[in-house]
Amino acid sequence: MKGILAAILAVILCYAISCAQSTPEAVFDAYKSALEKGDRDAYFDLITAESRAIVNPSPALMLREFAEIKDLNPDVQIEASDKAVVYFVPSRSKIPPYILKKENGQWKIDLKTMSQEYVFDNKDEWHKR
Repeated sequence: MKGILAAILAVILCYAISCAQSTPEAVFDAYKSALEKGDRDAYFDLITAESRAIVNPSPALMLREFAEIKDLNPDVQIEASDKAVVYFVPSRSKIPPYILKKENGQWKIDLKTMSQEYVFDNKDEWHKR
């Protein structure tokens, strides 16, 4: 009986952990945490496969990105069943919204799409293409 109870608790715990990162908000929070810690393994787990192919941040760059977004107030909008966008309130001219998409059923930060949708001008301010 104790074995069955332990198995049920293990399944519930695994489900709870899985669900904790199944929201765009949770993924964005985990992404910020990975940036703050310079945790490249966690960082790469939180971004799309296409994004992993185009980025290779150093811990110093990760910490810089964290410093730029740590105090911003995120407003997550789910725009489709597989796309969410993290806007900042109030919006920042130098920090574009973050795009997330579902990949294999999990929300991931989509840096590749961000690089295709946003462009920066000579004042380092972002604009949508």
